[in-house]
Amino acid sequence: MKLFAAIAAASISSSLAFAPLAASNARSLTATALYANKVGIFFSTQTGNTETVAGYIAKAVGISQVNDIGDATDADVTSLDSIIVGAPTWHTDSESERSGTEWDSWLYNTLPNLDIAGKNV
Repeated sequence: MKLFAAIAAASISSSLAFAPLAASNARSLTATALYANKVGIFFSTQTGNTETVAGYIAKAVGISQVNDIGDATDADVTSLDSIIVGAPTWHTDSESERSGTEWDSWLYNTLPNLDIAGKNV
């Protein structure tokens, strides 16, 4: 009987993690670091899927614009407190620069020259 009670209690408490937010908890989201910082979303894509997902994330967190990393300036990235990165899972089988997108040149050529210390990525 004690074993059954322990399993039932564990099941109830772990299932609460999947419950929708109550109205009172929804207000506390505005106090998170994401909402307190200047945030940008950067993506690059071959098929358009990564851009679509970046748009979904932007809408969910209240950001009005997503940016293709190939069009971003260094200042676009370094002026932010938090950076959300959308990178494709596409793999070209190359030894380096594998995605076949603008992320390849940005990660290998631009990022090493940027000071992003203290940024949330």
